[in-house]
Amino acid sequence: MNLIEFVDTSVPFNEAFDNLPKIQWNMNTSEALKVFGQQCVPQLPVYNKDKFLGIVTMVSLIENCEQTTIRLQENYQRLIHDVRHPLGNIKGLFGLMNFPDQQSESALFFEICKTSIDTALSILEDLMELEFKAEKPIERTCEDLSSFFRNCVDSLRGLCVVKNVKLDCTFTQLHFERLIDGVKLRRAVTNVIHNAIKYSFSDSTINIVTFVEDDEFIFKISDQGVGIPEKIQNDVFEKFTRAQRAGTAGESSTGIGLYFSKQCIEQHGGSIRFRSKEGVGTTLYIVLPKGA
Repeated sequence: MNLIEFVDTSVPFNEAFDNLPKIQWNMNTSEALKVFGQQCVPQLPVYNKDKFLGIVTMVSLIENCEQTTIRLQENYQRLIHDVRHPLGNIKGLFGLMNFPDQQSESALFFEICKTSIDTALSILEDLMELEFKAEKPIERTCEDLSSFFRNCVDSLRGLCVVKNVKLDCTFTQLHFERLIDGVKLRRAVTNVIHNAIKYSFSDSTINIVTFVEDDEFIFKISDQGVGIPEKIQNDVFEKFTRAQRAGTAGESSTGIGLYFSKQCIEQHGGSIRFRSKEGVGTTLYIVLPKGA
């Protein structure tokens, strides 16, 4: 927003203003706040080139920023809800459909559509988590992680079919029960798997292994995709990261999937890490301890 809207023109010129930075009337509020951040004063003079116009206060700019943030949050929430409803309706209609031959091409296409809708709804849920504080208490139930991670992988097999990516999976047969928030952790894990598929090339293979070591359940996923350039590897788990890139088939990226995954896994007392080489692929690990 233009600064001129906050200028108090009733204040006369004061010689003391000559010792302060000159804020130009056509600055935006963000630029003006940066100038305030370098000064220890409650107000600064505003000019049109060299002509004194009045003063602007830090309080008025901050209050405006707060009001703008509230408006943006309201629009943000409204947009998410508006998009969720039609997607939810489509998912409900799909639930009414039935294919006698589950191995037919139509049934497979149907499953791929359902998976795509679930993925879109999951992205919207991620956005809602950001809005309503992902660090809120999680609701835990006892589940077997061996079955849980296998189900997470199975839910995305349809996307692998679409991209012609092979899944080579080795799942531990050991039961590893612990308390988790199944809804949140499922979204965190499927984000990771979805990323591996997104950045894999057609006709390549994704290797998935789960195993138990030193009272820790470990999920390892390796792809043969584009890899992550070294210069952006430190930003991968940041919110709206600059590391976000389009997938190998042009898939879009929100820049929040892995941020949410990391937050969720750490809420469960676990950790997530990766190693990657550009042009070779990425290996990512999720580690969840027994008693957390």
